[in-house]
Amino acid sequence: MAATPEEYKLKITEKGFKLVEPEKYKEIAKSDAIFKIYIFRKNSTILYVGLTRQRISTRLSGGFRSFKHWHESKVKKNGYSGHKFIQEFIDSDEIELLVFPLKHLNSMTNKEDYQAAEAIEAEIVYLIREKTNRWPVFQNEIHFYNLKDSKKYAKKIFSKLAINSKAHAKH
Repeated sequence: MAATPEEYKLKITEKGFKLVEPEKYKEIAKSDAIFKIYIFRKNSTILYVGLTRQRISTRLSGGFRSFKHWHESKVKKNGYSGHKFIQEFIDSDEIELLVFPLKHLNSMTNKEDYQAAEAIEAEIVYLIREKTNRWPVFQNEIHFYNLKDSKKYAKKIFSKLAINSKAHAKH
């Protein structure tokens, strides 16, 4: 697994997520063939840790549509209300998006691979909690599995986040 993320700067507008820098998504973000951990960050504060197999653009637009539906109707769309941080950052400063590939988990239909990816996501969230004494600001749920190697992969990703516990405490 590559521990170097693809990094993006985004703005959230009334129409959705707008890529600011770079102008196009790179290889991992464009792939729908591998699991990815994606992390939203504002300055040093982790907003949300997520997991997807979809292209990042597909995942973000789906999350935005669900949020807009929920925001307008107060009814969840297919049980989902989108990313909770959208309202706070719409038409404001840029936020960062980090995308980490989980290339060692390549089976799209294998339940064990999906659970392993969820375990890595949960371990990252837990490491953030351990470092900052807070969960990521807009994290709503995580799925724990006691699986071999999930901590190892999570620590590789976590080491790239440069979390400042003081900045995290302010939010």
